[in-house]
Amino acid sequence: MSEGQSHSGTGWMLLRVLAAAVLAWTVFTRAWNISARPFWLDEAWVADTVRHSSYVHLLTQSEVPCPPLFAMAVKLLGHISTAPEVGFRALPMICGILIVPLIYCVARTLHAPRTLALAGMSLAASGLMLVIWSRELKQYEVEAFIATLLALLVFKLRRRAAPQTRPLLSVGIVSVSLLAPWLGYGSVFPASVLLVLLLILRPLGATRRALRATAVIALAALALSVGAVWHVSAARQSADEALIEFTSRWYIQPLELRSWLRAGAYGAASTTMMLVPTHWTRYAVVLGGLAAAMWGLVLVGLRAWPRRGRAELACWTVLPWLLLIGAAVARRYPFGAPRMMAFLAPPMMLALAAGMVGLCRIGSLIFASRAGPGMIAGLLLTLLPAIYVIRVPLHQCYWVMHDFPGLLRVLARERRDNEKVVVASGAVGAVRFYADRDSGFAYVPLAAGACLSSHYDVDAFVRDAFRTAGSRWWLLTTSDEREPVHRSLFDFGRQHGYQVDRIAGGDGALDPLCHVAQLYRVERPAPRQAGP
Repeated sequence: MSEGQSHSGTGWMLLRVLAAAVLAWTVFTRAWNISARPFWLDEAWVADTVRHSSYVHLLTQSEVPCPPLFAMAVKLLGHISTAPEVGFRALPMICGILIVPLIYCVARTLHAPRTLALAGMSLAASGLMLVIWSRELKQYEVEAFIATLLALLVFKLRRRAAPQTRPLLSVGIVSVSLLAPWLGYGSVFPASVLLVLLLILRPLGATRRALRATAVIALAALALSVGAVWHVSAARQSADEALIEFTSRWYIQPLELRSWLRAGAYGAASTTMMLVPTHWTRYAVVLGGLAAAMWGLVLVGLRAWPRRGRAELACWTVLPWLLLIGAAVARRYPFGAPRMMAFLAPPMMLALAAGMVGLCRIGSLIFASRAGPGMIAGLLLTLLPAIYVIRVPLHQCYWVMHDFPGLLRVLARERRDNEKVVVASGAVGAVRFYADRDSGFAYVPLAAGACLSSHYDVDAFVRDAFRTAGSRWWLLTTSDEREPVHRSLFDFGRQHGYQVDRIAGGDGALDPLCHVAQLYRVERPAPRQAGP
């Protein structure tokens, strides 16, 4: 064996070892310590709905905006563990793990060299948005998985000449198109782009007739599925006034410059959250600069991608953003809400990784006249996000932290018989799910799982709470001081001299964007004694 072959074999072995390490890291970031994190509000209302509903009701329910098949799958998988936090989160967790090797397969299908494909896989393994939503009881990671799986099937069919494999790929594409809207409403955007690409792009292996037939059938299946899920449940779910009011902040008024600027800020936030924590981008200058740098790397990566796969990756990366903007203008889907944009992350991770590797390759060519060291340096650069992402599984340092099970245990020890407990908006879902008994609990009524209508008389609720609660009562809330019920309760208490003491829970001061659960004791002021 020649020296060159020996070096090639050693390099391939190192890449395989690194790939195995990335896969192990993927499992660790998605699964480690997942049972120790209680459900927060958005997860809790899904868990509560799933636990107390039959499969038939989950198919047609309109109380909360949850895709029917996702809810049914969560209920089915919920039995795999005695800990509901594990069983109910199993589907997003599994999808989050599978996305990473799928991204490698997509990159290789699009003619990326192994080093570049592994760089995309590495960046996806530590992509913050993909890590977080794989640990959450929501459908967003499932949507990202569906988009990646469909991309792999579409790109392979375009290149597959073997007659025996084309039918399997075609059946897979049609099946995914049928199921996608039922598992995640956002899946429609990447699926539409990918199927149109299959329809219009020139085949590289199969015949044009075979590709067009599959694309037409899959598009028809997608349209039929969207119409069916809209008729069965989605139309009534989306018609809730409180939900419309809540999501309207992410809609775009096409004739208002301010609305476009706000959408740009939301888009920048969604871009940066794919890779870095939200508290890094509190200042507008940092947010805009980091988002611009990421999109710059994306453009470099698309330009540096091998020519035979460049158009497909560029369309998969950019066109869903344009569809989302159109849907926001039509007031059909919010633009820029990070948790609802996870399906955009897989192609962006590939493009970002390609940008990193491409820049390092150019530098290596300039200074060393060799491309290899630069590509390895770019691959190693994609490992750096692991330095801060490790805090997610180890310390639960992401998004909100609602440890209401712990607060309910404190409440059970401290609460006297018949003392009233008021549950503010941000605590309703989790307290409903975790409270063993809730006699004497006064819940703020919410719509669509977590939305408080602007028509609800918060002041009347607060006055009634203070009037009927007795001399001592309890408040379960979060550190979100902007939440209307929380703010009104504290304002009323201060104005009338009540003593309000935090008994348990953090103050959220370290990161005001990420609220924590809190338990307060509220006591009526002692009556003044008359003088002699």
